Amino acid sequence: MIINDIFAYFSGKTFGRTKLISLSPNKTLEGFFGGALANFIFTYFVVEWAFSKQDYICMIDKVPMAPYAPYYCSDTLSAAYINYE
Repeated sequence: MIINDIFAYFSGKTFGRTKLISLSPNKTLEGFFGGALANFIFTYFVVEWAFSKQDYICMIDKVPMAPYAPYYCSDTLSAAYINYE
């Protein structure tokens, strides 16, 4: 959300010509798209980083049905998380 707001502000100030809504006269369509694009790019890199760390990947062996019950992770990764490069 912070990345979106920052890039929406700067792209709106830099490229903004088309007003977005009359309730907020400083909002522009270019700022909206600039913030959205920055948000998608930032999210992509954060997800790539998180899935490269072993500590953030946990294959749950058995999903507990009771509230606050502990869950246990397996030692092996699922085939869905293997990177075939």
